[in-house]
Amino acid sequence: MPVYNGQNYVAEAVRSVLEQSMTDFELIICDNCSTDATLRVCRQFARLDGRVRVVDADQNRGAAWNFNRSVDEAHGRLFKWASHDDLLSPHYLHYTFEVLEQRPDVVACHCETAAIDAEGRTVGLYAGQPSFEQDRASDRFR
Repeated sequence: MPVYNGQNYVAEAVRSVLEQSMTDFELIICDNCSTDATLRVCRQFARLDGRVRVVDADQNRGAAWNFNRSVDEAHGRLFKWASHDDLLSPHYLHYTFEVLEQRPDVVACHCETAAIDAEGRTVGLYAGQPSFEQDRASDRFR
């Protein structure tokens, strides 16, 4: 979970990861030298739950660096980026892990996404259909 100045939403996002029905994972929070209470909030989660590891930075090196660092810090066989302002449904990891385990031909897995506003109200649904017809990887990813 790369984060910078995410104090408004990071606690709720972290809780949504920690409350997953699948519990065998590591949550790595990479703070990019936040100037608000983000780092303090994240360190509190790390003190309470051994699955959480916080890595801080001595200076802000930009979003791309922090996203790449979160991949470099990961030790697991599978990886998922989590955003500091996103919420996961309680079975997200279980269902996506199940697909990846049962289908070795699948290299990425995601589910329906609901966009929410600052109060948590759903403002849009994005089902996304898998497609392998496009020539460009970025189009397939989208």
